[in-house]
Amino acid sequence: MKNITNRREENPENNHWIWKNLWKSMKECQPIIMDSTLNIGGYSNGDETKRHVLPLNDDDLSIIITLGIGHDTAAEEKLLKALKGPSKFYGADPVYEINAQKYNKFGTFFNFGVGAGSGMFNLSVLVDRNFDRIFEKKSQSWVQNEFDQWHDCITKNLSIHRGDPDKLWWWIKIAIVKCENLLESFLHIQDYANSDETKRHITPLNKDSSVIVTLGIGHDTASEQKLLAALNWTHTDFYGCDPMYEVNADLYRKFGTFFNFAIGAHGGVFNLSVMDKDGRYTTKIVPAVEFVYFLKEILKINFYDNIWIDNEKAEYPMLEYFFKGGQLDQNDITVCQWNVEIHSPEAAEKKQIHDFIFRMLDERRYAWARPVKARNLRLYSINFENPKCIDKYIRKNPNL
Repeated sequence: MKNITNRREENPENNHWIWKNLWKSMKECQPIIMDSTLNIGGYSNGDETKRHVLPLNDDDLSIIITLGIGHDTAAEEKLLKALKGPSKFYGADPVYEINAQKYNKFGTFFNFGVGAGSGMFNLSVLVDRNFDRIFEKKSQSWVQNEFDQWHDCITKNLSIHRGDPDKLWWWIKIAIVKCENLLESFLHIQDYANSDETKRHITPLNKDSSVIVTLGIGHDTASEQKLLAALNWTHTDFYGCDPMYEVNADLYRKFGTFFNFAIGAHGGVFNLSVMDKDGRYTTKIVPAVEFVYFLKEILKINFYDNIWIDNEKAEYPMLEYFFKGGQLDQNDITVCQWNVEIHSPEAAEKKQIHDFIFRMLDERRYAWARPVKARNLRLYSINFENPKCIDKYIRKNPNL
């Protein structure tokens, strides 16, 4: 390989020549390797030949990984026969058809692409059409296209109010309602009403267990009990927090676990607006636990199906937790859906809502649907980024 090294030293920018002549240099050096003690085997399929040095010790386990199967496992099957000792094969490809059936005959198949970043991308993938093998650009998920349509709509309707918190506050519900029909066709959103409000939740597509958190119970668990009844075909854990023990503890413990403290952006003891045992709001000194500490250290759970937030203005400093790179991300916590009641904002709080809304739009993680607005704003957010949330809550393409 000395000629390649010399040419690179002469002209570090001559990448084209190096690429064009690399194979020649490798071929010249090949006899040195082939004449050594390396037992290099060639394992061909219909498109290429893969190389593997057979182990000297047949007792050791060999682990082989295929990234991109391309409808052809001939090379892997030949290698499997050549290996005298134990072996495990793992294969990944974003196209399920053909690849899964072939690879699962001898190994473990994973239905996704593998790359330097995680997410949903336009990738070149091998498909089968009338037995002709062709390459086409194909999204790993139709979900991204559906989200893009909604995002274009909501951005068009809200961007005219960027920089004007007052107008945004009055316009936000109208904009969300205008665009939510783009989501309703494939999101099975259900309403769960109590005596004061309606909470939203998407019926899951699989039987995986669910975790629902209520922050602020307010003497009313009708929504939770209706949701529990709707999910009677799968296991659901409910966790509820309220700084007022009377009424709330008895109600919530009928179906879930009750915690007698408030949740906020900071832990400590604070003067908070709370509902007393007679149903009247009053200011009282109560204990509070920081949001992430509760989720991670007390519940010790990292994946939440829905969080219902109604904690009487303590929601404002918690909004930034849901940003990309925010406290939830920093602690590897995923929230698939969340309902929040944003209470009658003052001028500074309207500015905070404005910044929150536009940052959420720029980050493209959550979509909004079915808002309610009077003096307060009830906002329902759905995670369109996390693959597990997508698999569990976003319907398969209705056009397929």
